Amino acid sequence: MNDSFVVGLVSVAVLGGAAQWLGAVQERFAAGARFKSTPLTEKFGMDEWRARYGETAVPLLTVSEGGVVTVATADHALSPTAGDLLMGLSG
Repeated sequence: MNDSFVVGLVSVAVLGGAAQWLGAVQERFAAGARFKSTPLTEKFGMDEWRARYGETAVPLLTVSEGGVVTVATADHALSPTAGDLLMGLSG
């Protein structure tokens, strides 16, 4: 999945009330942040993800093993589990 596709996906997902959040994501991307996709496992979960990418990394969405996409919003925090693919903004 290329970066421009993900930017488009995130743009569509957040238009319902988080346009300001999208602006912040786009600013960070322009300043050098990059999208990271990380498969989560029993041994590498959110704590390890935070340790690797830092507290300023932003988890954006998950894709379950069954293909269900869950997008983080102001009203819905992610609850990723082992087997999910976590996509976030880092840097």
